[in-house]
Amino acid sequence: MGLLQRIQRRHSQSQPARTTRHGHVAAPWLRRCRFEQMEQRQLLAVDVLPIHIGGVYYEDANGDDLVADQFEITFEGGAPGTQLIELIIQTDKNSNGHRDEGECFFDTLPGGSGAFGSVGMQILEHNGFEVLGFTVEDGGDTLRITLSGFEAGETLLFSVDV
Repeated sequence: MGLLQRIQRRHSQSQPARTTRHGHVAAPWLRRCRFEQMEQRQLLAVDVLPIHIGGVYYEDANGDDLVADQFEITFEGGAPGTQLIELIIQTDKNSNGHRDEGECFFDTLPGGSGAFGSVGMQILEHNGFEVLGFTVEDGGDTLRITLSGFEAGETLLFSVDV
């Protein structure tokens, strides 16, 4: 006879009948202590590499804006096959929807709000991936570039007057 069966038999023989809160007599079999088999537990884990996106901004500050400002964008990390499919650059520091003093904006057309000349958006280099399109408004604070196949380690080089 197993140890648990002995404990169970002794428990049911020595316990007097108990009453519940409502005065009913509780059957002794309602309160048996026993071990139950549980389902197998498995630890699920995932190891995600962080993604680091970097950008270098170069402005030729000679005062005439004949040369556009250049941006170089690259990223590293992520799982194998991770792609950057959309890049958004927003210059609204306060995120209040209008241009405050000291905030940058894109000057893409002549006669706009810029202090000197203006230079429109131009993709200069993109090797190994495709630039599907971009949107930027003259005097606006948001530049959006849509990409395909831009993987870690590749570089996007573009110019626009800021």
